Amino acid sequence: MRRRRLLVLVGISVASASRAQMVVFDPTNYVQTTITAAQSVLQVTKMIERYALQLQQYMTQLQQLKSLSPSSLLGLITKNAEDIRIALEVGSSLKALYGSVEQVRSTFSGRLNEAKLLGLSWDKYAAYEQNRIDRNVQGAVDRAREDLRVMERVKRDLDYAREMEAKIPASAGIHESMQQVNAQMNRVLAQGADMARMMSGAAQASGLAVEAAQQENERDQLRLEQLRVFGEIQKAKKAGEAKAVVGLP
Repeated sequence: MRRRRLLVLVGISVASASRAQMVVFDPTNYVQTTITAAQSVLQVTKMIERYALQLQQYMTQLQQLKSLSPSSLLGLITKNAEDIRIALEVGSSLKALYGSVEQVRSTFSGRLNEAKLLGLSWDKYAAYEQNRIDRNVQGAVDRAREDLRVMERVKRDLDYAREMEAKIPASAGIHESMQQVNAQMNRVLAQGADMARMMSGAAQASGLAVEAAQQENERDQLRLEQLRVFGEIQKAKKAGEAKAVVGLP
């Protein structure tokens, strides 16, 4: 119980500190940033697809060569097959990143439309949502947590795309475009973090409290199971002692 209360207090302190910070957030600029980032990701995805096609065409040419020694040909084919695998994986990672960015754009556009339907400016809408979170209105808390999960997914997808892109040879001419994507994605993440601080500090505290309560419940269940087993052992021990007194086998 003491640990649970401590975690809740820590969570609330973190949330209060987050709300206390002055956060400047331009919702219209954020939508445009996500649109621009998504378009850049699409452009690089198409570039990767063209690169993969060139590699596959080269593979076909290699397989038609008869003048090279079998060992040299095998080495070239093996290297080219690995290049194709990496290119396809980069393409796949960029498609996942595009999907994540689109989800951010769609989710946030929904927020803006909701503010418009309520007749609220963005600042007033953010205050309205924060008030609902502070009162632990479940729908508001869940949405705030989902906002955080979507941003975390974008970061994971971006990190993976960067990792795979680094394996492509510099001569492929892809890295410059990826640098542009990185810059735009960093803006998406930075602005998303500002939005998250505005609207989900209390949700984080609530999440800590829920997690702490779950951990406490798991510990209670473990203690109950231990007591049950101990009771069974004591019961068997007493039964054995009783048999020994009356001389039963």
